Amino acid sequence: MEQGESKARRIAGKFYAQCTKTGQRVVRCVVTGKPNPDWHHLDEQKPRYHHYVNIIPLNRQLNGDIDTRAFRPLPTDLTWQALDCKAKGHFDEADYAQAYGCSRLGAFLYRPSNLSGSSRNRSLEFCANALLNLRPKSAVSLAVDTIRRSVLPLLEDEPSPQPVSGLIKARLAMEIGAYFCDYDQATRALECCDIAEKLLDDCGPGKDEKLLTRIYQRRYIVFASLRRFKIAALWSQNVREREDISGYPEGTPNDLLWRANIHVAREKPDLEHATDHIRKLYQMEKKGSVTAWTMAEALWIDADANLIRRRKRKALEFADRAIKCFSYAGIVPTAVLQPKSLEKYYEQYPPDPELYLAPRKPGDLIEFGAVATRALRRITD
Repeated sequence: MEQGESKARRIAGKFYAQCTKTGQRVVRCVVTGKPNPDWHHLDEQKPRYHHYVNIIPLNRQLNGDIDTRAFRPLPTDLTWQALDCKAKGHFDEADYAQAYGCSRLGAFLYRPSNLSGSSRNRSLEFCANALLNLRPKSAVSLAVDTIRRSVLPLLEDEPSPQPVSGLIKARLAMEIGAYFCDYDQATRALECCDIAEKLLDDCGPGKDEKLLTRIYQRRYIVFASLRRFKIAALWSQNVREREDISGYPEGTPNDLLWRANIHVAREKPDLEHATDHIRKLYQMEKKGSVTAWTMAEALWIDADANLIRRRKRKALEFADRAIKCFSYAGIVPTAVLQPKSLEKYYEQYPPDPELYLAPRKPGDLIEFGAVATRALRRITD
């Protein structure tokens, strides 16, 4: 085993391990789900870069197929369509690390090359998905690596016969801005919303209505986190009015979550309306239309509401369910939650110092801010 390889595998193993029904954590191939995978190096340059950001668990057969792709076509499991579909399926199942692994693999495999289906836009779309998939786990170190090694080289590759589309640039600005929102950097989050909306407007009639709805919702969340509830309510109304146009069903659970959060966070909490929104979320969850990410945060809000009502036993019950939900899916809570809730979570699940996955204050995003600024500068050029 080469120098640094053992440490890289240990840390990556912690990140990609999935929780089984018996409580064990097992590492499986991100594409096939088979146990005992090899470790595939995303950057295949020699000497190999042995670091947890550069390896993903992949079964031996697929690893070998990637090594011989210059001589024969990739198998169906590694086509860009299959990787995109697999990543979305993982995300829906709350397997966020596996979703990221598939997206990041797609970003490397489908960079501009002789490989069928490769292009700048396709690789950057995989990068945008990778950034989204990392947010539930607060894996900022991996987000930094995604921007530094995958996004920036493609954005800075000018002039190029394959220009980056305005739609892809808008998506990247949106995903970058979401990190600033998660960690209370409101001004930068709103700046990213403005950049993304302008890029979409420039796309004309073919613009992505779903992405525009997400931009509106992001503004709503930012203003709610700033306690500017009247402005947040206006953007919330815009989101609800656009749902039929945009085909963005995920917007409804997010809207309910934040409306409940606002009612609980007010100086005079409106617990009746907050509880009503949470109950609607629980009903949607039974139909399978709410992500584990949203569900865990809803349970926290329910715990806070019960605490305000001085129902301590009930509050502890919901808090315990939320912690189990977070822990099972490997989710790291962010600034969405109330500070007291965060303290309770970290008491039971302290951040792993090797993974660097749990920044809790804006200052922890200095490195992310630096690479994000470079990316946004190229996006707006």
